Amino acid sequence: MLCGFDLNKLYSWRLINSQSRRHYALMTDNMYKEFLFKLAARAQHFLQFVPLKEPRPNKSVTLSLDSEIAGHDPSNIIFVDISHESTDRDRTVVVREPNGRLRTALPEEYFRMHRIFFDKPDRPVHEPPLFNINYIKKTLARDEHEFVLDWACYFYEPDDPKFVELSKCIFENIISGQKFSLLRSTRHFATLAFYMIINDRSFELISFFAQKQKFK
Repeated sequence: MLCGFDLNKLYSWRLINSQSRRHYALMTDNMYKEFLFKLAARAQHFLQFVPLKEPRPNKSVTLSLDSEIAGHDPSNIIFVDISHESTDRDRTVVVREPNGRLRTALPEEYFRMHRIFFDKPDRPVHEPPLFNINYIKKTLARDEHEFVLDWACYFYEPDDPKFVELSKCIFENIISGQKFSLLRSTRHFATLAFYMIINDRSFELISFFAQKQKFK
């Protein structure tokens, strides 16, 4: 399997906020085999491909310029469509500026409003310090690439420019250090392979697999 399927890695230790108790059970050989089969089937979910998308354009479109209400408020006012019919992909978010200009939201404003109105458990509104470049460097130096990518997938949307840039940064670190094994048997390996292929760098990936085959 190209992405790898190491159950020990797929079910390895994870840093999470909620505590869970260990569970022990007595099983027959058949029960144990059935349990392993279920674990393998469930593990397929953990290898679900993370899409590598083009970033949302960092620009806005002016919808109207109402000079008669210029100066009505010193701050921007953001309007969000929270109707049930709208989705995360087509939700309308517009901004009224102090000068009366009404425009579409920039990516940073758009995704921040999503995090406010459609929150997820343990997902903050503002970027956590982990995504600061100084912390990123320290984390990658400890080979915790998967941890950063997992957190990024939970915090960002796939077309968020910051997510795209962060993914590229981590992938380049993996490639330059020839650390492909760090992402094997994770949901990020297929995305890394796709990134390398579209950037004409597949030779390095082929060399990695050739070396693995050589030492088998």
